[in-house]
Amino acid sequence: MPEASNAVAAQPTKRPTKRSTKRSLKQPASQESQTTHSASPISIPASEETATVAEAEAEATAKPADTAIDKAVFLRKYAESALQQAKQGSPEEYHKLVKLFAYSRRASPLTASAYAEAVSPWIPALSANVSTLGITYRDLVNTVFNSDWLANPDEQFVHRYATLVLQITSAHPAWVPQVIAALVRWFGFGARKCDEEDAPRVHDHVHSLVREIYRAIPTCGGSLATALAECWPFRTAKANMQ
Repeated sequence: MPEASNAVAAQPTKRPTKRSTKRSLKQPASQESQTTHSASPISIPASEETATVAEAEAEATAKPADTAIDKAVFLRKYAESALQQAKQGSPEEYHKLVKLFAYSRRASPLTASAYAEAVSPWIPALSANVSTLGITYRDLVNTVFNSDWLANPDEQFVHRYATLVLQITSAHPAWVPQVIAALVRWFGFGARKCDEEDAPRVHDHVHSLVREIYRAIPTCGGSLATALAECWPFRTAKANMQ
């Protein structure tokens, strides 16, 4: 009798073991199905797949480092291509570049800050191609020289722009008379392009840039004398008579 009771009592202990084994064997199958289901591709609406140019540019600007470098390379190659196409008789993109740098503080619909924001990315692009800016591209170079960039309140922008002007004149000394004349005009009628309170700051920038040009090209004294005589003919004539 004790053996029978023990056999009967042992049976319940075996059944849970078989059930628990079956459950443990079935468990991975359900996990596999869940994993396979979660790995299925996610469908993207067609409206999200297409992005406008403005959205792409905004996204590129939001990403630092590598994207900023890509944009700088793109602008440099664009400027290089525009210059080459203009030389080959297709000036459409070149004219866009000229129009980009053109700015008159009194006549332009752009504010000074908007102009600085639009032109700033193109300054290094043009600097990278400064060796090619000979007489063929006089429209662009004269536009760069005669734009109202000196009156801009953004000091960093003025510094970058002045560096571009100095690079052009250093690479092509033939442009010295044009750039000196453009700078000297800020002491005459050009002074009216800036507010009265900004005039001392603008004049300081003019003096600084003229000194830098003198250091780079010591023979530019004749161009300065000519520019002064054109702005104040009666005063310079009187000084020469004395």
